[in-house]
Amino acid sequence: MILLTSKICQGQTYNKDKTCGADTIYIDTRSLKTGDGINYKAFSCTQVSHFGIRVNLGFSWFSHYGGTKKWIGNHNAGVFGLALVYGKFNLGVDFKLTTVTPGSKLVFSSDTLTPEAKLNPIKAVFFTGYSIDLKNNFSLEPHVGITKNSFYVINEKELNTSFNIPKVYGLNSGVTLNKYFRLKEFQFISVFFSYNYGFTNFKKINPNLGKGYSEWSCGLSYKVFGKRSFHERLN
Repeated sequence: MILLTSKICQGQTYNKDKTCGADTIYIDTRSLKTGDGINYKAFSCTQVSHFGIRVNLGFSWFSHYGGTKKWIGNHNAGVFGLALVYGKFNLGVDFKLTTVTPGSKLVFSSDTLTPEAKLNPIKAVFFTGYSIDLKNNFSLEPHVGITKNSFYVINEKELNTSFNIPKVYGLNSGVTLNKYFRLKEFQFISVFFSYNYGFTNFKKINPNLGKGYSEWSCGLSYKVFGKRSFHERLN
């Protein structure tokens, strides 16, 4: 039998109220406006901040369509992400990194990229999302953003050719399901699963390519909120 403590069962739920000590302290300071001395008694208090940081590590599986699928296939990628959190809102970027072998020849300018190339199709996803807290330590997070698609040939010296493949941008949207576990007071770890659809038009790179892609992701996240300290003056 696995026993869960009350802290772990709270998931992403945490105390947002201020917490003050029982003992009074004596404050001796000066006014920033007048320079006059100020003396008073107060309690020493702490409270969780609205601001936090979230770090994502995981894997993604991409499904492409049309000529894009023929060119780079349906591949996987490693995921590293970082987001700034404000309450239930977050703003961040995810990097999707992998190396593939092209499945077909493709011409860029006057150069032909062959299946002998080693290609890094890198996605940088800039997104904003909102966390909807559910029961049993779950949360649902819809998000929207913009994907920057870059392509780098990493064995250009071996091929004796230099490639300049255009970058292309596209909107994306999706939803992430999180299962949270509380580590410490305002620190959490979660297992996440997400689905995204990218509206990128790869035909802007080459007319033989397709439009759009689907993405499934899973991994682990670490989320922490800051804690502010202050003095509450006694009347």
